[in-house]
Amino acid sequence: MSRAAESITLVSLAHAPWPLKRNRGADGRPFFDVRDGARRGRTTRHGEVFWEHPTYADDRSLLALPADFDAARPATLVVFLHGNGALLERDVWRRQRVPAQVLGAGRNAALIAPQLARDAPDSSAGRFAVHGVFRDYLDEACATLTRHCAPRSARAKVAAALADARVILVAYSGGYCPAAAALTRGAARRRVAGLVLLDALYDHAALFADWLATQRQHAFLVSAHTASTRAQHATLERHLAARDVPVTHALPATLAPGAACLVPLPAACDHAALLTHAWCRAPLHDLLRRLPP
Repeated sequence: MSRAAESITLVSLAHAPWPLKRNRGADGRPFFDVRDGARRGRTTRHGEVFWEHPTYADDRSLLALPADFDAARPATLVVFLHGNGALLERDVWRRQRVPAQVLGAGRNAALIAPQLARDAPDSSAGRFAVHGVFRDYLDEACATLTRHCAPRSARAKVAAALADARVILVAYSGGYCPAAAALTRGAARRRVAGLVLLDALYDHAALFADWLATQRQHAFLVSAHTASTRAQHATLERHLAARDVPVTHALPATLAPGAACLVPLPAACDHAALLTHAWCRAPLHDLLRRLPP
């Protein structure tokens, strides 16, 4: 197997969003509200019931490290939170080409993508809603990424580089709830140097505005939207203005700390294909290329 092929892997992590250790949701209420013998299920807001297995039991994450990762250079860690109805292999890896976009951006960037609710219309954050779990997830994912993807001779240096890496949190569509939980309860706010919402602003506008207002000396916000999230973007812009955060509506050449970019997408953009057809064919690749070296 080639070195490049070995740089992408799927592994189970103890601090993954699923399965839940306790039957508690982000609001403190029981997450599973349906029983069928030994099976536990959850009723969504649309009235559908999804069972713990397989929907809320997949503890795997997609990890990727570029073959030319340089532990002597500053590193970037991209955490990708997929949308509803997704599987890591089928959607994030193959259809949306997220690993290829991250590894090919030339920003010494690694990728971590947890499996959220498995192939279901549910945006639940799972254990990321528990204080400190996101921080522990990052630590475990970086250690596992080093062990599985880095050459044995370079593992100590790669581990140190990833431990110091700036984190870019990318949420697509239904990934907005895990993103909000990670920022508010993850105990890793100071590591997050950028928040990217790809047609993902369905709620939490005030929360995201508060985050940027308090972290703008070292962090940026990009939120690209179609018509489906346009109203929430107007709300977010009002919240940012109330916090004296200036907003632009186009992507700058360089995503510097403090930037707040609320970018309307062309009408022809399809929400379902946003990771491969937005303002360009590889929007995540393009955003990473705009990061300061």
